[in-house]
Amino acid sequence: MNATEEHATTTPKPVALIVGLDPAGAPDSYFPDDDTSDAVERGIRELPGAADGLGLALDTFLIDRTDDIDARFRQKLAGGDFAIIVIGAGIRLQPALTHLLETLVNCVRTNSPRSAICFNTGPEDTIEAIRRWWPSLTPVPAL
Repeated sequence: MNATEEHATTTPKPVALIVGLDPAGAPDSYFPDDDTSDAVERGIRELPGAADGLGLALDTFLIDRTDDIDARFRQKLAGGDFAIIVIGAGIRLQPALTHLLETLVNCVRTNSPRSAICFNTGPEDTIEAIRRWWPSLTPVPAL
C-alpha cells in the first residue's frame, strides 16, 4: 500500500431508508393492487443494487405488529443520517393505517428534518420515487 492509499478516506454513501410493512406479518390485503407479501419481499431484495446505481446505500425499517413502533422508529432515525426516506404504499394507501402514516411523517419531520420524504405506490416503483428527490428535487409537472 502506498502513502496515498494509506491515508485515503472513503466518504460513506448517502443512505435511503425504506419504511414499510413487514411482509412476514402483514396480510396481503394491506398491500396495494396485486402486490403480495412475496412481491414486497422480492422488491426489498432487489432494491440494494438499484440504489447503489444511484450512489445510495439502502437501509430498511419494517413495521410489524408491535406496540412501540413510534419509539423504535425514532431510535432508527437517531441512529442514522438519511438523505431520503421512502414510506411504502402499504402504509400510505391503507385507510386503517392513516394514524401510523401521520406518526411516521411527523417523526421524520421532527427527528430527521433534512431528509427528503417520498412515497412509492408499490415495490416496483420505489427507485422511481427516490429519483424524484435524489439527487435533487424533480420539478413538479404542470397539471
